[in-house]
Amino acid sequence: MLIHGGGVGGWMWDKQVQYFSDYHCVVPELINDDADFSIEDCANKLLTIIEEKAENKRVIVVGFSLGAQIAIQMVSLKPRLIDSAIINSALVTPSPVAEKWIRPLIKLTFPLIKNKSFAKFQAKTLYKILGLTSTLF
Repeated sequence: MLIHGGGVGGWMWDKQVQYFSDYHCVVPELINDDADFSIEDCANKLLTIIEEKAENKRVIVVGFSLGAQIAIQMVSLKPRLIDSAIINSALVTPSPVAEKWIRPLIKLTFPLIKNKSFAKFQAKTLYKILGLTSTLF
């Protein structure tokens, strides 16, 4: 399961899904613009999907940014359901300021979910900062 970050959508994983075509990749869309969002509710919904689809297969969850926070919540709720997790750019120390602004910021960045150019820019920037190269982007 590949869980996208805030301000982007499942499409940010398109190249990875192509690369891992021998695997069953599940790429959920996290946010509905008219629904309230919570990491715990989202984690529970994604765990239900895994329970329905995994059929005793090995489960790997990859989360980026907001998706990484959700992945951490998923592992904490049902650690035996997930075999491995890759967590990238998760804020794991609660911040009162971040808590106050997360909901409004998610709503403001919602239009970016449909913008593939933003995801490509974000991915390229991240790889430059880390000094990495990748054929996946």
